[in-house]
Amino acid sequence: MVVAKDSQLVYDTEPGEVNNLESAKWKSRTMAWLWQAFTDDQIYKRNSNSGHRCFRLDETELINGEYYPKIHVLQTDMTTAQIQAEKSDLFGMCKNVVLNNPTKFIKPQNLPLQFTCLFLDSHYIPNEDRVAGHAALGSGWNSDYNWGIFGSHLLYSHPQNLTEMKNKFNDIRPVNKKYTSNDGGDYRARVCNVGIGAFLHELGHSFGLYHNYGVMHRGFDNFNRAFYSVELSTNNVWTSLRTNVDDQYASWSKVDAEIMLPHHLFRLKNDPIIDMVDKNIQLFTTSSNSFILYANVVILKNGRMVELGKIFSEVNNGLITADVFKTQRFGPVYENQVEFNVDFTVNNNARLLTIGVYYDNYVHGLEFTYTDNTVRFFGYKIGNKGSFSLVNKELRVLRVQSGAWIDALQFCFSATDCTQQFGGTISGQWSAEFNLDIIGSSQFYKVSGLNGAFIEKYNPDWTVNTMSSITVLYKKV
Repeated sequence: MVVAKDSQLVYDTEPGEVNNLESAKWKSRTMAWLWQAFTDDQIYKRNSNSGHRCFRLDETELINGEYYPKIHVLQTDMTTAQIQAEKSDLFGMCKNVVLNNPTKFIKPQNLPLQFTCLFLDSHYIPNEDRVAGHAALGSGWNSDYNWGIFGSHLLYSHPQNLTEMKNKFNDIRPVNKKYTSNDGGDYRARVCNVGIGAFLHELGHSFGLYHNYGVMHRGFDNFNRAFYSVELSTNNVWTSLRTNVDDQYASWSKVDAEIMLPHHLFRLKNDPIIDMVDKNIQLFTTSSNSFILYANVVILKNGRMVELGKIFSEVNNGLITADVFKTQRFGPVYENQVEFNVDFTVNNNARLLTIGVYYDNYVHGLEFTYTDNTVRFFGYKIGNKGSFSLVNKELRVLRVQSGAWIDALQFCFSATDCTQQFGGTISGQWSAEFNLDIIGSSQFYKVSGLNGAFIEKYNPDWTVNTMSSITVLYKKV
């Protein structure tokens, strides 16, 4: 839980309702328990061979020897006004406050540190009908630190304990927009669904999940339906639900389950330990003495993309036969983003000659020029333009600094031959790096293209015109 240095340690509620720090902690603990219960049930439904599993929570002893989810309250060096400013980088702020508290967060060796950040100082501004100090983002599974963030503006609708679940999930009182946000619906039960479910959606991104259906689409609008077979309608009538329809209630898909199960937070004591030094491809044994390939890829087969986010292929006597691999997405996903795909060979095998980058404090546009004078441009021509040649060179490394969007990029052809840094200041390490030499030497793999997205508006009142994400396409040669 992240708070400003001048925080009043309260969150939005209607007058007369409890909204202190202690109640925020208990609502967060209860939310985490609901996430666990939901995930346990869904994992078993999608892969019964794994048994009942969910991700582990960091816990602490609180009451009479009983353990509860641990809530760290971390104070930033930012004021409330700075957190609530329209252009505040909440995503980066969350990571920085964790890194600045190394004694509280011990990163497992060769494994990522997983965490969520709730900004307590989020605030609904009625006359502008917007929430300040809130962002719904998930990092993607691409670095040593993976996290999801959300604001506190919907906490008012959440249960403070499991006993309150039924009432909160069926609270048909209208939202009073004089004091609180109605994000997700005009009555409190819907707001409760979105507050708990959309935060879980961002946590899903931090586990490497992509938009498909259920929680990773808009299924969290009906998060209550994962727990109850009836719900109270706005005309005060109990209605039976068809809880077996994936798109009508919150669910993890089978692909979601297969992606999460190998994660170290899901493993049991006797499970094999998976070395995650290389986060792009992992290979580990199964009980049947075959192998499972776990890769942050999509497969392009015969020119057709199979968009699964990650691929799991059992390998017995042969090799996986994918033509092109796609790395994990570096940067968050937005509903209003504009995707781009660029192949390094187009127009009768013309080769890519130069790459141009438009940048200032962020990356705004990419320009690709080919040997037949074809030029392809994506994004926005804002700021400075830098370019580099690919004549007699092959791209091997892409370094990315990302928060709410892409802050900076650097391209390398070897360990010592790199372009300038395109974008803002990098403090410490880059947030992500794709290194093709980790996967295989240049005689086996080559970078074949780039894919990503640009975003014009971060929210209706804030135009940014920046690159929001980027991935690398590579193939066997």
